[in-house]
Amino acid sequence: MRHNQFFGNLPLGICHLSYIQVLDLSLNNISGSIPSCLYNFTYLSGRTKFSKAYHNLNASQWTNFRVTVELNSSHLMYHTAEVDIHAYLVWKGSTQEYWKILALLRIIDLSNNKLIGTIPDEISLLTNLQSLNLSRNHLAGPITPKLGQLKYLESLDLSRNQLFGEIPTNFSELDFLSVLDLSYNNLSGKIPLGTQLQSFNESSYMGNPLLCGPPLENKCSEDETQVSHHNGGDVEDQDDNILSPELYISIGLGVATGFWGVCGILLFKRSWRYAYFRLLSHLYDRIMVIMIVYITRPIRRLGT
Repeated sequence: MRHNQFFGNLPLGICHLSYIQVLDLSLNNISGSIPSCLYNFTYLSGRTKFSKAYHNLNASQWTNFRVTVELNSSHLMYHTAEVDIHAYLVWKGSTQEYWKILALLRIIDLSNNKLIGTIPDEISLLTNLQSLNLSRNHLAGPITPKLGQLKYLESLDLSRNQLFGEIPTNFSELDFLSVLDLSYNNLSGKIPLGTQLQSFNESSYMGNPLLCGPPLENKCSEDETQVSHHNGGDVEDQDDNILSPELYISIGLGVATGFWGVCGILLFKRSWRYAYFRLLSHLYDRIMVIMIVYITRPIRRLGT
């Protein structure tokens, strides 16, 4: 249903498509907000045994396969029929034709419309989703951190909207994410650190002047502060190293060695002890004489 001239809001009845795997309404004129009832896509959320049975089929079995569900009294019956299924889809940023593995894809593409409002948290319940493209709309508000719960997500495109706020930190935990485009929004703050997010090139984040951190050249102010604190910490560490326990030990040993080196000799060598105290007595007498001379001299001058 992509590339038509559909307009108006998305009908709530779309949420009754429990077993839908690929929803592609891109390149239309659809307006309004994204319905929060998308969590009813039970196949994409992995809440149905039917979806698990699909996973057990290989690609060759899906080449010509169709399931028809019929209501027969109190139980469901299904049978298969030969059908050739082809579709053109945008997968990881490029348009390709799919047929053999079409039924193995799990995609929501609402790009190139006129959607407004925020990204509903309920999308995070579609844990089997592989690709989410909401680019080129008029979506606003912060990116919900709950998108980080889409553990099988391989492609996420939220570019060219009016989203603001920080990139959720748990995006760095999306291990299968190989395509990311958050460009041309109003995002700000530091790009979360993690191998996954730093592996994308600068174009994935361009057009957000308030974003900072790798892989962008724009450095975060907090990084510079941390660098200055780190340098200051180095100086403090150096000061702490100067006043290390080893210094106190060496000072103590020096004092002890000097004290016992002098006092030990005076204690055990009598002749040196007498000579030492005679020297002290001589110095004392000399100091007293000098003091008396310098004190009495001004007094004599005043007397004359």
